[in-house]
Amino acid sequence: MFKLPQKRILATYIALAVIIGVYAWVQIAHFTTAYQEVDPDGYLVLAKRIARGGPLAVKAGDPFMYQSHVWVENRAGEVAPKFAPGYPVLMAVAYLLGGDGAMFLVSPIMGAIGLIGAFFLFRLWISRLAALAAVFCLAINAMVLVYSGYLLTHAANTCFVIWGMFFLWRWVRGIGRFPGLWAGLLLGAAVTIRHTSLLLAAVLAAAIAIKWIEHFRAPKPISRLRRDTLILLASYGFFLLLLMIYNWAVFDSPFTTGYGLSGEQGAFSWGNIPKNARLLAAGLNYTGLFLLFPLGLAGIFLVESKGESAMRFLWLVPLYLLYSSYYWAPDGKAYFRFLIVTFPVIVGSAFALMDRFTPSLWRKAVAFALLLSFLIFVTYGNTKASLNRTVSDSRSRSLAFSARRVSKTLNDDAAVFSHSPIFCYLGTRRNFYLYDLNKFTASYGAKTFKEGVTPRRHPVRNTRFREFYKGLKDADLQKKKRELIQGFLSHGRQIVYLLPHRAVKAEQDRLSGSFQWKLLDEWDVYSMSAKGVWQPEKWGLYEIGLPAERS
Repeated sequence: MFKLPQKRILATYIALAVIIGVYAWVQIAHFTTAYQEVDPDGYLVLAKRIARGGPLAVKAGDPFMYQSHVWVENRAGEVAPKFAPGYPVLMAVAYLLGGDGAMFLVSPIMGAIGLIGAFFLFRLWISRLAALAAVFCLAINAMVLVYSGYLLTHAANTCFVIWGMFFLWRWVRGIGRFPGLWAGLLLGAAVTIRHTSLLLAAVLAAAIAIKWIEHFRAPKPISRLRRDTLILLASYGFFLLLLMIYNWAVFDSPFTTGYGLSGEQGAFSWGNIPKNARLLAAGLNYTGLFLLFPLGLAGIFLVESKGESAMRFLWLVPLYLLYSSYYWAPDGKAYFRFLIVTFPVIVGSAFALMDRFTPSLWRKAVAFALLLSFLIFVTYGNTKASLNRTVSDSRSRSLAFSARRVSKTLNDDAAVFSHSPIFCYLGTRRNFYLYDLNKFTASYGAKTFKEGVTPRRHPVRNTRFREFYKGLKDADLQKKKRELIQGFLSHGRQIVYLLPHRAVKAEQDRLSGSFQWKLLDEWDVYSMSAKGVWQPEKWGLYEIGLPAERS
């Protein structure tokens, strides 16, 4: 028979497993191996380059490839995604284990591991019951669920930060063997996932200061503290050194990131703070952490020692101020997501504050149950809508289905011509080339490569594309498309169009009857909007070939 403490521990882990199960159920229900923006293309392409052993940056002679803000160019004329390499490294492992689709599992898995880490971190701060309630708040949070189910860096970054902070708190309190080693490695690795996690070095510095102040207040042999501090700093610096090597190899300087080439590394201004700080505060209070944001702010200062309060403060405020100064600040989740990495310290501090109100377990249980029920009642509709709109929207699911269907039908290096909603992602599958047909229109060139466009683009590439499109009319671009297709066919590459049936005749006319069209497959794609609701229509996969007398 289990003794009472053992029963409580077992019940705690069962409850934690149930919370992770709720999170997993939502992720499985909305799991979609596609998206409707170009940013994830960069992560997927870099992940496959890493998995295949490089090159990480490639020459790009085709003016219709690598046109989005994702891509930057080094002095050698080689093109690479502007992103940090840490997340693609994790995706590369997934790709080697399970192929293209497996890379989409990284974020939801990192989200689950992060929730487990949050529980253990919270247990250093608060009671077992409060820790479970705090983790449940994170597990049902709309932004946590959305960005753990979406192919961006936030879930992975937050996971590494949570576990790094767990070990850093243990290091400060002198718990365990070599916690500084793990704290340094995990927090350093977070910087390779999102560059701005470098600001969390302030928390690490505060932890070191706490330990050394304690030493001088109660002197002990200094050799162990010196060793532990060096281990912490060296392990933290390890991944920073690797990141600098990557930057040097790909972007020409150890201190230049891809965002430096795009002009965004320094796109922060004190003048943006007054407006953006209010926007972020409102976003965190209402959209991000309803009810919990102000409680968390108070909890940071009203619980724990002054030193550990400083650590929590430095986890939140530097990142808050940095993104308040950023040039790109749309009102919505797309902007508020930058601070998801601070959600654990805000939620944990909020529950730490509430945990101090009464020692009664039952009163806490009732209070937490009422709070969680209220949060679910208020936020359920928005959470469901956010997941349906961002993660598992009908257009993304159509693209995911189309990608799987096309992958089974076409040659490994086929070139695909299509348009929205199949304007991204498909080009990252296997070794496909994807061409958005909008790129062959003069209006696209005129509006896409203007000076001062946001998100910012690498000025060198933006100017080059602007000059390329300058003076070209639709007829000129259609001619270039025909030449591109003819060049592919002459080298034996398979060429296909993926279009709605209603658009085929117009595209055939644009190609001036120069090619034969053969229907390979057809299926429904959600690409028509009727009263704000996307509706399916029949699309066809057509192989393009030269006329018999020319082939």
